[in-house]
Amino acid sequence: MKRKLLAVLYYTPTVCIVVLVTLYFLLAMYYRNGFSYNTWVNGVYCTGKNIEDINSLLKSRYETRSIEIHNPDGSVEYILPDEINYRIDFTEYLKSIQKKQNPFLWILNFTDWKAGADIEPSFTFEEDALDYYVDNLSFVKNNTNDSVPYTAIKLTDNGYELIDTYRPYVDRKAVLDAVKVGLYSEEPVELSENYLIKPVYADKDLKVLKEWDSLKKYLEPKLTYDMGAEQISIDSSVLSDFLIVGENGEFVKNEDGSFAIDEEKAVKYMDSLCSSYDTYGKDRVFTTIKGEEKVIKNVYYGTLLNHKAECEYFVNALKTGISEVHTPSYIRKGYVRGLDDIGNTYIEIDMNEQVLYYFEDGVINLHCDIVSGRPGYNATPQMICSVFNKKKAAILRGADYASYVDYWMAIYQGIGLHDASWQRAFGGERYKTHGSHGCINMRKGDAERLYDSIELGIPVILYY
Repeated sequence: MKRKLLAVLYYTPTVCIVVLVTLYFLLAMYYRNGFSYNTWVNGVYCTGKNIEDINSLLKSRYETRSIEIHNPDGSVEYILPDEINYRIDFTEYLKSIQKKQNPFLWILNFTDWKAGADIEPSFTFEEDALDYYVDNLSFVKNNTNDSVPYTAIKLTDNGYELIDTYRPYVDRKAVLDAVKVGLYSEEPVELSENYLIKPVYADKDLKVLKEWDSLKKYLEPKLTYDMGAEQISIDSSVLSDFLIVGENGEFVKNEDGSFAIDEEKAVKYMDSLCSSYDTYGKDRVFTTIKGEEKVIKNVYYGTLLNHKAECEYFVNALKTGISEVHTPSYIRKGYVRGLDDIGNTYIEIDMNEQVLYYFEDGVINLHCDIVSGRPGYNATPQMICSVFNKKKAAILRGADYASYVDYWMAIYQGIGLHDASWQRAFGGERYKTHGSHGCINMRKGDAERLYDSIELGIPVILYY
C-alpha cells in the first residue's frame, strides 16, 4: 500500500505537467485560426475570433454612423453614410495585427496590455457626392465668396456709406479634410472661424479704405442743436449732402486736405431748420379743450430764430469741426422752446362760451366765466398772444373812461385780463350787450388767482 502511494505521488506532477502542456498547445492551436488571448481592436474583444468576424463587427460600428457637423452658430448638420455610398474595411489592418501575433506565445498577453490596438480602416466613398454635401453645409454656403470682391463709397438715404464685399471666406479644402476625418472618427466635426481665410485687399480697394477712414471723421456727428423739446443731431445723412464731388466722382479737398463743403447748401439747410421752428406771425392750428381744431391767423406770440447768426455759425462749425451741443440764438422766444412752443401751460379763452381755462402743466388750474369785448363795437379779436405785463392797482384809460382795477395782465396792445367790479354778471351772453372795450373781464377772485399763478410770457389763445 505504501509502495502504491509513493508511486502515485511520483507520477502526479508529471501527469499535471503533461496536462498543462497539452492544454497550452491546444489553446495555441485554437489561436492559430483567430486572434490571440486578450486581443482588443478599437474597443472590440477579438480573442478567438477570425478576421472576417472582427471586420464585420467593426464595420457595423462605423458604416451606420452619420458624420456629425457642429457649426459656429450652434446648429448641427449630418452627412449620412448612404448619401455618399460610404464603405469601410479593416481587413488589411487586422491581418497586420494577426501577423505580428505568435499563437504559441499567447501567454505573454496576460501581462501585455498593449495587446489592445486602435487602427484606422481603409474606406471608400463617392468623392462627387461628398463634395456636393460639403458644398451645401450652411457654414460653407454662408462663407463662400464667388464674386469678385470690391470696395466703394456710395451715397445712400443715410448718407455716405462704405460698401465692402471683402470678407473672410471658407477654406473649403480644410473643411473637406475635416469631414473625411469624421468618416472614421466618433468625434463630431467642429467648424469654427479657424476654417476661414482672411481676404487680401487689392491696392485700389486699399485706397478706398484709406479715403473712407478720412471721410468717417467728417461724417461722425459732432454738432447737436438743442431746440428745447427736440435735440437735433447733425448726422451723416445731413453732412453728406454738403460734400462737393468733382466730375471724376472723387471728393473735392481743400488745400489742407480737408473735405470741401458746399456753403450754399449748408446755409439752405440751416435756414430751413430755423424756419421749421419759426411760429411768430404764422397761422396756427390750435386744438381746443373740446378737441376742435381752430385756425388762428392773428398770431402775436411765438418763436423767431436769428437765421443770419445761425447760418454763419453752422458754416463755421462745419469748416472747423466744432463739437458741442448748441443752443441757437433767438430774435423772439416762446414760453417754451420746441416745435410746440405753447407747451402745456397756457390760458385758453373760448369767447363763444365766455369761459377761461388756465392750464398748468397740462392740468386745469382755473376755470371761470368771463365777459369779452362787445361784438360789432369792440369785439375781442381771435388771436394767439402772451402775457407781456402784470400790474396791481392799475387805472385803465380810454377815450371816454378811466377804470380802476386791482389786477391787470396785458396780453396785446391795450387788451388785457383784469377784474371788473362794474360787471354784475359774467358768462352767458352778457358780452353781447355789456361787453368790454376788448379786454377780458373777470371776477376779482378769479383775476387774483390767475395773477398770482402765471408768469410773464405765458401763451394766451383766444377764439370763437
